[in-house]
Amino acid sequence: MTKRKAIIIGCSGGYRNLKHLKGVAVDIENYKQFLKSDVGGAWLDSEIRVFDEVNSADLISYIGSINADYVFINFSGHGGTNKVDEQYICLTDKDITVNNIVGNSKKQTIVLDTCRQLDTVSSIEVKLQLLNEVKLFKPIKNARIIFDAAINNTPEGIIVVNSTQKGQSAGDDNLKGGHFTYSFIKSAKEWSNLVNQKSVLTLENSVTLTAIAIKKYFITNQTPEMSGQIRRITFPPFALNSKTDLLLG
Repeated sequence: MTKRKAIIIGCSGGYRNLKHLKGVAVDIENYKQFLKSDVGGAWLDSEIRVFDEVNSADLISYIGSINADYVFINFSGHGGTNKVDEQYICLTDKDITVNNIVGNSKKQTIVLDTCRQLDTVSSIEVKLQLLNEVKLFKPIKNARIIFDAAINNTPEGIIVVNSTQKGQSAGDDNLKGGHFTYSFIKSAKEWSNLVNQKSVLTLENSVTLTAIAIKKYFITNQTPEMSGQIRRITFPPFALNSKTDLLLG
C-alpha cells in the first residue's frame, strides 16, 4: 500500500501582523474537500493534517517526522522573496524558507499560494463559492488504486508549484479564497468532468490549466509556475477523471 501524507497549512496574518487574509480559511476547506473526493485521489482523513496559524517549530518538527512514499504540502498565506533570493512563508512566530518544509520523503510536491514580493492585493467581495460541487460526481471505481499507481509511476524528486512568478502579488478573495488555490482546484474539477481525457491529470498539466483559469475567474496578471526537479517526463498526479474507470490513461 502506498503511504501518502497531505499537509494543509494556513496562516492568515503571520507574526508581523500583516493584512489578515480571510481567504486562507476558505483555501483550507477547499483543499480538504478536494483531496478527500475521488477526483482528488480519495485521500483518507488519517492522511491529511491541517495546520491553521502554526509556528515554525511545530511545523518543521511534524514534517521531519513523516515517513511516507509521497508527501503533498500546501501553504496559503503571506510570503515573499528575501534579499538572497530565497522564497519564504510567514508563520505565527517568524518567516521560514521553503527549504525548511522539505521533508524526508523521496517524492514531494509543495504548493505555495503566496506573494513572491512583500505586497498584498485588496480582497474582492463576491458570493461565497466553496468548491463542494465535487460531491455531485459519481464515485470513481478504484480511485485510490488509480491515484496510488500514478504516485508509484512518478520519479523521485521535489516539485514546487508557485502561485505567482517572481515579483508578482498573489490575490486573495475574502469568500473564494486565494485566486490561485480557487483556480487550481476549480480547473481540475472542470477537467475531471470532461470525456475523452486520460484518467489522471498530472501536476504539470494542472498548472497549465490553472494559468488559463486564474485569468478567467479573476482580473489579474498572476501567473503560476513550477520549479524544483521539473526536468522529467512523468509528474505526480493531482486529479482523476470522473468519467473513466481506466487504471491509467
